[in-house]
Amino acid sequence: MSIESDILRELDFNDIISDFAARKSRKVSGLLKVLENFRYLGNTIFSDGSWTKKITDQISKACQALGHLHTTVLRHHNIRLSTKLLVYRAIVFSSLLYGCETWMLYRRHDKQLEMSHMRCLCSILKIRWQDRVLNLHVLKRAHTTSIEMMILNVQLRWTGLVIRMGDSRIFHQLLYSKLSMGHRQQGHSWKRYKEIIKTNLQCSSISPKDLERTSSDRTKWRTSIKNTCITIDDDCCQHL
Repeated sequence: MSIESDILRELDFNDIISDFAARKSRKVSGLLKVLENFRYLGNTIFSDGSWTKKITDQISKACQALGHLHTTVLRHHNIRLSTKLLVYRAIVFSSLLYGCETWMLYRRHDKQLEMSHMRCLCSILKIRWQDRVLNLHVLKRAHTTSIEMMILNVQLRWTGLVIRMGDSRIFHQLLYSKLSMGHRQQGHSWKRYKEIIKTNLQCSSISPKDLERTSSDRTKWRTSIKNTCITIDDDCCQHL
């Protein structure tokens, strides 16, 4: 099988939902309320499917986590800078990018996340905006990479994992299937996850035809992704 749309097999989405509901079904008394947002396992789902609200919510969680660390870790003079950065990656960064494997972001969302990431790093490194330090220099001093590269890394790893899953897994079925009914609205339609995958493959110089063969070996796939991100970062540094 391939990601290309011309050979995607048709699968009724209702069959997937009914099968999943049958396994997870339980009796519910009364009527279910219609909510504007629903929080499940640390993730917030909005009724209108807005990614702008989702990203704003993720940034808010990360800022709250950073605020809790200020008094206990970040302002502590006896803690090394490297330790503070490790704590940031473990707590704040994980809150900011929680569930990013399936995000379908636009350029404005990338900029929002990057700005939040830079503010946090500058706060830890004690860099003021008056210093006029470039973002790439901040990333180099923090020994980290940009949000865009991290999301690219995580999403490619997740794509390889889903491809290696068996045909009976619902994630594998959703990746290789399309709705048998309905059509997209005219004009500027919302992004689909298939388009995100193709964009990631294009950035990584990986052909969609070679995706399954390349991702079949987990170790080689992860090494290839890591080398790709390093190459992109090096190219950005050379253009300074």
